[in-house]
Amino acid sequence: MKKLYIDDDAADQIVVCSLNDSINLIKDSIKDIKRKRKIDNWDKNYLSECLADLDALEKVYNYYGGNLKK
Repeated sequence: MKKLYIDDDAADQIVVCSLNDSINLIKDSIKDIKRKRKIDNWDKNYLSECLADLDALEKVYNYYGGNLKK
């Protein structure tokens, strides 16, 4: 069995790309909820969770050197 070795910079870039995808998916979910005319309790709870998750992911993204302005 062969092993694949990656350096720290490559590993960090993989994390940044994954975090960027997750951030974009959460932003899309937030937009979808906000577009609704009537938001029920489930949507309010989900929106609250999405906002908290987005904040956490953006902090981790910045830690790994991501640039949210891209």
